[in-house]
Amino acid sequence: MNNYTFSNKFIIKNKSYKHKTRTIVLIVLLVLFMIITIPLIGFSPTRIYPSLLLIGLLLTKLKPEFIVEAATRVEFDNEKLTIYYMNLNRQDKLGVRNESYIIFPNMIKDIFYDDVRFQLHILSKPLVKVTPKKKNVIEKDYRESNEWFENTLYLTDEVRESILQMLNSICKIKPMPAEYGFNI
Repeated sequence: MNNYTFSNKFIIKNKSYKHKTRTIVLIVLLVLFMIITIPLIGFSPTRIYPSLLLIGLLLTKLKPEFIVEAATRVEFDNEKLTIYYMNLNRQDKLGVRNESYIIFPNMIKDIFYDDVRFQLHILSKPLVKVTPKKKNVIEKDYRESNEWFENTLYLTDEVRESILQMLNSICKIKPMPAEYGFNI
């Protein structure tokens, strides 16, 4: 069995971003409130601080996505490929959790590699196990559904060649297709 551990990047969609217009309106109202109240009550940092804090909190909701890093281990054996994400927080209701994706070679639809961004995309039907810190294990078996799941790995210099060679032995890795926006 071969295994490789590295720090993987996750680009998480900000669920609060869909309320972008409401957030902008709140920020504008707070700024107008500050502009009106400064001449009336005078400038005082202690009076303006709560409004500035609220504006700062609202500005963080305007980001459409954010980046999170988590330790990732990729294991290969004769029968399967297993990807473990450790202490991952996807900024959802489950909080910090461990995730494992068990992928059998016959369940891999495509593997693409983007050598500009060092991204490996594996499109497959894995068996997924999510283990939140304070809850029971959640399982989803894509092998029995019509859905495909895509794992994206940002390969570091230390593991890139080893993982790509190992995956090439399982199935042929293709360059990133043009519909992903890249011409390689």
